[in-house]
Amino acid sequence: MKTFKKQTKEEMVVDTVTCNGCCKAITIYDDRLEFEYTFGYNSEKFGDMIECRFDLCEECIYSLVETFKIPAKLVDRDECYVFSSRVTDDQS
Repeated sequence: MKTFKKQTKEEMVVDTVTCNGCCKAITIYDDRLEFEYTFGYNSEKFGDMIECRFDLCEECIYSLVETFKIPAKLVDRDECYVFSSRVTDDQS
């Protein structure tokens, strides 16, 4: 028969999130991009098996998307309507 006891352990929880682009504090309720990617073995820019992590606020995501030579696809989840165009101020 097994008996159990309560055991407390320290748990790491997110305290703050800061945008890597503009250094603005981001709350867990704000729209943000949490990026995590491990580059493979032939990455010329980052090196082999290097993990890259960063967070971006909505404004920095917008600025990044505006630099794309091929426009990002935007999906209106309310209307389930798919379109491809540049982000414009009237779509925010």
